[in-house]
Amino acid sequence: MTSPLTQYATQGSVAKIWCRLTKTNLERDISWYQEDWTLIRSDDKYRVGYEDGAGQEGNYLEIKDIQLDDGGKYICNIDLMSIGKTMAYFIQVVVTVPPKMIKPITFNPVVPKEGARLVMSCEATGTPRPTYMFRKNNQDLLEQPITYGNYIIEKVSRTDEGIYQCEANNKGGSERSDVTLDVKIHPVIETPYYQTWKTEQENKEVRLQCRATGDPAPALTWQKTGSEIIYSVGPNGDVYVEEQEGNSEQDALTRVYSKTLYLVIPTLKPKHAGEYVCTASTTAVTVDKTFKIDVMFKPNFDNQATTRFWGWVGSKTNLTCIANGNPEPVIEWHKEGQNLASINGYLITYGNSGLPTRSISYLIPTVDNGNVGGVFGSYSCRAANKFGDNTEELTFEQARVPGEVGITMQDTRATMLGLAITPPAEDGGQAVTQYLLKYNKLNNGGEEKSRTIDRVAGEAMTKVDLVELDPNTHYSIKVYAINNVGSGAERNFMGRTADYSEPDRVMVKSPRMGANAYEYTLSWDEPFTGGADIANYIVEYAEALEVNTNTEPWAAVRVLPQAQTENIPGQASTSVVLDNLKKNTFYQAKTKAVNRIGTSDETTFIFRTGSGVGPSGEAGSVRAGVAGMVLVVMVTACLQLLC
Repeated sequence: MTSPLTQYATQGSVAKIWCRLTKTNLERDISWYQEDWTLIRSDDKYRVGYEDGAGQEGNYLEIKDIQLDDGGKYICNIDLMSIGKTMAYFIQVVVTVPPKMIKPITFNPVVPKEGARLVMSCEATGTPRPTYMFRKNNQDLLEQPITYGNYIIEKVSRTDEGIYQCEANNKGGSERSDVTLDVKIHPVIETPYYQTWKTEQENKEVRLQCRATGDPAPALTWQKTGSEIIYSVGPNGDVYVEEQEGNSEQDALTRVYSKTLYLVIPTLKPKHAGEYVCTASTTAVTVDKTFKIDVMFKPNFDNQATTRFWGWVGSKTNLTCIANGNPEPVIEWHKEGQNLASINGYLITYGNSGLPTRSISYLIPTVDNGNVGGVFGSYSCRAANKFGDNTEELTFEQARVPGEVGITMQDTRATMLGLAITPPAEDGGQAVTQYLLKYNKLNNGGEEKSRTIDRVAGEAMTKVDLVELDPNTHYSIKVYAINNVGSGAERNFMGRTADYSEPDRVMVKSPRMGANAYEYTLSWDEPFTGGADIANYIVEYAEALEVNTNTEPWAAVRVLPQAQTENIPGQASTSVVLDNLKKNTFYQAKTKAVNRIGTSDETTFIFRTGSGVGPSGEAGSVRAGVAGMVLVVMVTACLQLLC
């Protein structure tokens, strides 16, 4: 047999399996069998035949619409009848599936950048498994096909650009995927370093040039360091941005595109000093370059917070002068045209601003009783550099004690007077920091008591309670405002405490969720006594059958009528333990304070006992422990009886 022992057929085709023989004069008979020697006869699936063509004659087995499961071994059986000999040839039929691209050729990274490692990949299905050939502009890139669909360029460059093909092949055919490689060029800002630093005098024009190249053409922006504002093309307040396309014939030939963005400041001011960042962006990458503008200007006092200063005998006041300038200005102090650098009674020091364009100087005058008449007044701070000089006038004023405060009565109790103090209209040039109160019984000649109260800065009113007073008594009250200089003018005020009365309402302070299951500790703050000692507290409590917990405070809707009462001595305690309660249950407690004058209004309070589980169920835990001990005793007794 001259036909190959392995023959291929494409899935779905009409396949011919050949059994061509060498020429012989012997009589022969040819038949076809399956691998298991089942005879194949012509039918709708198979046809056995002979073809006599020029050099192509031979027997064949035709398989219609051949599928993968039709593959396998077929037997061409030759019966040489004249010599009584049989010959059998086993032919392997391989059904092929042509390649099908399931992943056309792609790049990784998706946007190829010059100098990067580039992986081209494709993937195809097929039987037998396809091999791959990569081509550029239809020229093979490999000496022979490979079994995996990857082609790698370690450092891609513009010379690698072109049309790439990935072709998948097997015995059943081939399929190809094409892609165009366009290598992107990183943007480069080409402005030389010496052009990134501009030093110019105030009121001059400054232009910063940012020229960048790349593929595709880079997008350019300007932004000042420390600001979130990105300057757009056109006017941006007192800054202007101009755009210039710079592509030339050479740019078009090499496909490297250029663009220039100018930052223009027509009238330079000190505020324009600082760093500016030009950013160039393409689909490949983003780069930036920092430019700097240094403004030379004569001194100014734009950062001078105040020009008014205060002093008094014995004070050490810093008259502060802050001058800006480039170069850094030199500061001198003058009074009435006289330079104070060498004048006794004045100390001049210098501060560190941390900025090369700012000077700080302090003038500290000595203030004593001998120079009060001449030390206060107007002072000149003169700042100078090579671009000019400037002068700031400062005033040194004499501070005095505050004026009279304002007083109003806010609350009157049997043992307390509640006052509201407002600061004086004239603080003497120094903020009021404290109030001094002196008070005693009117026309009694008793010991005068005093209190000092701190005032919160900026507070419009300060409240003060004078406590532990006698009921129905007149008191003389003196109030002084205090600043750095001293105590101010005296303000006299008369107040009278209320007569004896029943106590104020009790304020409960215990939490409404109890910690224990079977008892609850109710506690409260001692109320105002009304001038008479608290004799006792009365607490009535009962189970609350229905409680509205959606209100603040909780409110009982239905309460058991049977209430229990606790009577607590007034001098003994401000709390009581309510026991024999139910666990996880609401209760209503009503509390009143009693003195010799009468009884306070009652305070109603709703609380809930604990659940008896975990840390909040101590009583329940004790009962469970006792039950366990009883069970152990019972079991032990039974065992002793059995023994």
